[in-house]
Amino acid sequence: MKSIGLIGCGNLGSLIAQGVQKHLSDRYIMAFFLDSDGQAAERLAGRCGGRVCQTLPGLLAHNPDYVVEAATADTLKEIAEPCLRAGCDVVALSAGALADEAFAARAEAAARRSGKKLHIASGALGGFDLMNAARLSGALSCRIVNLKSPQALGLEDAPQEERLIFSGNARDAIAAFPKNVNVAVAAAFASCGMQDTTVEVRCRPGLALNTHRVELEGDFGHAVIEVASRPSADNPRSSALAADSVVACLQNLDAGIVF
Repeated sequence: MKSIGLIGCGNLGSLIAQGVQKHLSDRYIMAFFLDSDGQAAERLAGRCGGRVCQTLPGLLAHNPDYVVEAATADTLKEIAEPCLRAGCDVVALSAGALADEAFAARAEAAARRSGKKLHIASGALGGFDLMNAARLSGALSCRIVNLKSPQALGLEDAPQEERLIFSGNARDAIAAFPKNVNVAVAAAFASCGMQDTTVEVRCRPGLALNTHRVELEGDFGHAVIEVASRPSADNPRSSALAADSVVACLQNLDAGIVF
């Protein structure tokens, strides 16, 4: 049985813990919980029969096999290197941290030195294997369109009709929307890079599903990947699909045949 330390015990963290217990209880145990909101950690640890940790060193002292990040890009920047150095694989949702090239380089170096890995979960998108393959095929362009409701984007002054609220590269997109375009950063990392990936963020009032569309054009041909996911009932900025992608990643890490 492999142990998991969870960092981030809010909506996504709770969904991840539920998913692990429902689908992977024969392989993993949700053992350790850390959150800046101590009460959230206490509640989730209580439901899972786990232990609350007050600090990252305290969590790592228990030698978890995996550390799962379900918090923020800033949190991932803080915890990735110490976890890797301590001999823990990291499964992360906050791909936006990779927009910081210095952090990405340090995480890469720490992973290579330790023999462990930083696994980026697919979140509410997918198709990263195709993006990587297309990149290897030669010249490639990538355009990403995020379509969300005002609530999902956290907009107080909501438009009355669909509106383009951002257009630029992936690096500028995550700076403008640090909690909303993690999937765009992941897709950029897998395809054309932060500078050369075009991102549009659109807001549509009354939209029921958060939609991510990736358009690839290159020497390989043409591909479109589009996912429309239902927002979480407790947090419209996230979706159950994002949490399930972490569970699926953990499932693959322990599988004999990997898709």
